[in-house]
Formats: sequence, C-alpha cells, structure tokens
Amino acid sequence: MIKVKGYDVEFKFSQLKKRVDLIEQDGPLLSLFISNNGDYYLYYWLDCNDSYNRWLLLRVDLDSLERYIDGKLSLRDIITNPLDGLVWLTDIDADMKHNNTKLVPVGDIPNDYIPTPQSYFKFEKNKEIVNAINTDKYEILIPHSERSKFSKLVAKMGWKLSSGFIHNIAQKAAVL
Repeated sequence: MIKVKGYDVEFKFSQLKKRVDLIEQDGPLLSLFISNNGDYYLYYWLDCNDSYNRWLLLRVDLDSLERYIDGKLSLRDIITNPLDGLVWLTDIDADMKHNNTKLVPVGDIPNDYIPTPQSYFKFEKNKEIVNAINTDKYEILIPHSERSKFSKLVAKMGWKLSSGFIHNIAQKAAVL
C-alpha cells in the first residue's frame, strides 16, 4: 500500500452506524455511515495488502450526497473538497479493527487514491439508498399567511429552496 503523509489520530469509529452500501463489487466499495450526532460520512475503499483493507473516510453534507446520488457531482469532487478540508485514512484488519488511522490534508492524498473526474454515481438509486438518505429530513410547515414573508427572507438571504436547505434550516432551528 502507498505510504501516506498525515497525522496519527484516534477516531471514534464506534460512533458511526452503517446506513447503506452505495457501491458494491465483491464487497462494499463506497458506504454511507451516520454519526451519533447526525453527520453523514462516506467510507471509500482504496487499497489492500495481506493484512489490511485501506479506507478513506470523510464527512459529507446532505446536499453533496444527494447531488452525488443524482449523478450531478462526482466522487472525486466530494473527496477533493471535503467539508472539513481533511479526510481520514484507516487500515481495517480481518477482525474489523481500525489501525494506522491518519488525518490527512486533501493535498496529501496520493493521486492513486483519488477517483477519476468521471466518478459519477451511475448505479440504480434503489429504495434502500433513498431511505438511507431521506430518514433524517424534516418537514417544515409554513402557514399560508406567512409564506410570502418566508419567501422574501429566502430571497434576501440568497438561499435556494432544496431538500438540503430545508434539512439545514431544521437543524439550525433545533439548536436555537
């Protein structure tokens, strides 16, 4: 496996719950996980040797995830522009234990580990995938009498109405 520059770190993998495998071929290649606090993470298989399977892990926002599943954003774009500016690389052994976990700046990801520019999701968007993504969306009901005020606020803020927008508003409202 390729030697990777990065910072040795501890990551609480036990706080992630697998939602769905997005791409499979003789096992998962790209999987969606969710953390205890509701953040989405992608696990992307990179490499292996006799002892480990190497995975790249990154946090992803709902809008990017939906655009990827809809074929409008490539996996390369997600990996090279992660939310945190960093990714984690970890080697998983046969006992499913994480080893050699590193926090890696995007610029230090080896080119061989970055997907091609054509890495768009071209698979069936099955019910399991749709449910895994839609489970945590919220519905906001705006009284008819308040819709014009809401529309003006949306326009003033330069926001675009989308499922990701609605999800983000609901998350922010829950914090307030």
